[in-house]
Amino acid sequence: MTGGAGASSVPPDGASDTVSDCGPPMELAPCRGDSDCHSAYLVCVPPDYVGVTVCRNPDVGATRNPACLSYPELATAPLCPTTVKVTSAICEVRYQRPCTMDADCGAIGFTCMSGRCERALASTPCNSASDCPAEWDCYVPCACPGIRDAKVCEPPFVEFNCPECPARF
Repeated sequence: MTGGAGASSVPPDGASDTVSDCGPPMELAPCRGDSDCHSAYLVCVPPDYVGVTVCRNPDVGATRNPACLSYPELATAPLCPTTVKVTSAICEVRYQRPCTMDADCGAIGFTCMSGRCERALASTPCNSASDCPAEWDCYVPCACPGIRDAKVCEPPFVEFNCPECPARF
């Protein structure tokens, strides 16, 4: 995972990627296999099992979609916001992990070079997410108030180390 002082992307105009009403793909979500991550850019990472803090959403009724991943551990988990820690494999961003071939880096936009995924596609100008590759979104990555930058296509789960915005007088 990347970390630091960067702002995580929260694209404003992209469509939510949901699978059978299971919710959007999420980094660090518990999983049993890659398909549980709901994105070609996420991979379920065993056997590096880690503790994951979970809770049950009180708004999700008993008529949950059977296609959605269900963990026995969640059946007895407390209702949010109270949480409990469970041990599970988790979804991690493919292009932030070591690689041996391009396919290890995700669906499109990255290549494996010297064991690391490197971005292969330049930031392409766009007007909406439909102008971008599948699962990518269209937005201004490091927007400063009063400065009009062009929107560009960015991959899912990307994090930025945005500079401070200049002071306006």
